[in-house]
Amino acid sequence: MTISSLPPENLRDIFEYVIQKTDKGTNLAFLLYNCLLVNRTWCRNVVSVLWGRPFHLLNRASPELISVYVSGFSEDAKGEIKRYGIDFSDLLSGPLTFDYTSMLRELDHELVYASVSQWVSRNELGHVERERNVDGEDNESDEEYFSIQSNIEFEKNRRVLSITQGICKQFFSSCGPLKSLNLSRRMFPTIPNDYLLIVDLPGAREAFSQLDEFTINTRDMNRDILPKILECCDSIRTLDIYSLPFSEIATESRRSSSLSNFISRQRGLRRITLSIEIYNDNSIDYSSRYKLLPVISSLKNHLNSLNWVKFQFIKNFMNVEDIIESVLNVETLLFCGCTLPSGPRKPSSPKFSRLRRLSLWNTTVSLDAISTIIASCQGTLKEIQLRGRFDITNSEEEIRSRLMSMLGYCSKLERLQLYTAWMCLGSSYEILQELGETLPTSFLHLEIDLICDPAGLQAFFEKCTLKSLTLGIGTVDTKGMGMNDENLEVIREYVTKKGSLEKLVLVGSDITATDQGLEATRKLIKVDRVICCVFEMWE
Repeated sequence: MTISSLPPENLRDIFEYVIQKTDKGTNLAFLLYNCLLVNRTWCRNVVSVLWGRPFHLLNRASPELISVYVSGFSEDAKGEIKRYGIDFSDLLSGPLTFDYTSMLRELDHELVYASVSQWVSRNELGHVERERNVDGEDNESDEEYFSIQSNIEFEKNRRVLSITQGICKQFFSSCGPLKSLNLSRRMFPTIPNDYLLIVDLPGAREAFSQLDEFTINTRDMNRDILPKILECCDSIRTLDIYSLPFSEIATESRRSSSLSNFISRQRGLRRITLSIEIYNDNSIDYSSRYKLLPVISSLKNHLNSLNWVKFQFIKNFMNVEDIIESVLNVETLLFCGCTLPSGPRKPSSPKFSRLRRLSLWNTTVSLDAISTIIASCQGTLKEIQLRGRFDITNSEEEIRSRLMSMLGYCSKLERLQLYTAWMCLGSSYEILQELGETLPTSFLHLEIDLICDPAGLQAFFEKCTLKSLTLGIGTVDTKGMGMNDENLEVIREYVTKKGSLEKLVLVGSDITATDQGLEATRKLIKVDRVICCVFEMWE
């Protein structure tokens, strides 16, 4: 059997796999366009896969997509949109080759809204005349002008939202169950809160009945839609929630309960990003921790399925052991922009069973808290990312000593990303020397933001066997300091003696090494340059 004669269901699985493996910044979907010309079966399958997630693949607003969708609507549906004063001259003539609306499987409401907004601006009858009339009023005060502009913008937003809801209604009438729903409001914070009424549109219940992924990323909402989503679906596998429950003081407790119930009632949750803002998030109010406890505890219902957890922007965490108890079986645990204070230890400390990846990114953490997490891993940790601050006033030597002691617990550690600029750990020589003495024989990959003096690098290399080394050379953290020929010479000597180092990555824009030094190093190992100003958090 040749690949061109594979059954349609197998073809679709292959095409969807290609789409799912699309990396950030690298769109592999373009490979599928050549498959359109193989035969009709391939063409149908490729079209259905591409139009299953068109907004995701473009990752931007596209008024052209709206034109295609509206071209396939019934005359009644077109009439509902046309009454808002839309010119249909750019619609496709004649019947469409495929029913594209029925193919949708992933709905990003904000991208649909943004696409409709651009489409309306392009096709709205009389918008040029209205703008000309507004611009022609020379006698208006600035206050009157901005008032008129504000009213125009408000009316346009309402009109765009109404058209967006009409288009979503057409989606729901023919697309069948969606796989993914994104109700974010990040690019367009001015979207009226009524956009959440999407859950009440005809056909929404059926469309949301088999959601695998659900994202709601917004602030200052005036309604809680989680109970209605729960009525539709309780089998979400990937959940991303930002700032939903605590947008108003008066509703904090009620929305905390709603979120806890929503999480608890899902069956087989595997991956969750939880971003919760307490109302007065500029200061840590320890009395508000009780509001978080039910939400965190609701994760216990998924001990057997939950594999990946990210806590984000949570400033009011309770005892770190309460977190561990709720996510005992995860493999990846990430903290971003959080505060992890120390707390009283419990008599019987919970233990992670299989935690492999830990990230503390832009997080303020006590040494006791990080010590508790690492000690609870029972030697399973293989990857650690540390970029944050310690909330203590100890000396550099004391902080460095405790951190090295913690890393010594990680007997299977293979990869460490250590960003030292905020940690007050001492000189690069002291850090590298003690790292070399601490890291286990399993260690292979070091990524660090400091610029190493040759003696420090040499001291580190004497103790470790590395496969890859990443150095910050001009990132925000390293304050523009560069890589020089002396460091490259130490690296070449290490490669020549041990032969284990295969890759050197230089992150940043500042490099003082000569071209000859770089070229000599490239003859021995692979050298990559990454031009960016900061390292990135793991996902």
